[in-house]
Amino acid sequence: MIALPKLVKNNDKLYAVIRTIPEYTSIDPKWFKFKLGVDHVFKAQNNYWFVNEVQEAVIVPDIQHKLDFNN
Repeated sequence: MIALPKLVKNNDKLYAVIRTIPEYTSIDPKWFKFKLGVDHVFKAQNNYWFVNEVQEAVIVPDIQHKLDFNN
């Protein structure tokens, strides 16, 4: 199974959430931003949100394909 990142929208821009960390942990967000290699850090809902801006998105229909791994 492929894990897709959670997507959030802020100021009409789409972002892929790489990681969230609770605000009470007293981390250094600048250090985590550098270590995770993300574009932006948001502070909302008592969390730090480490995100990358989505440059291009393609809408894929919600279809589940049956894959045959026996061949």
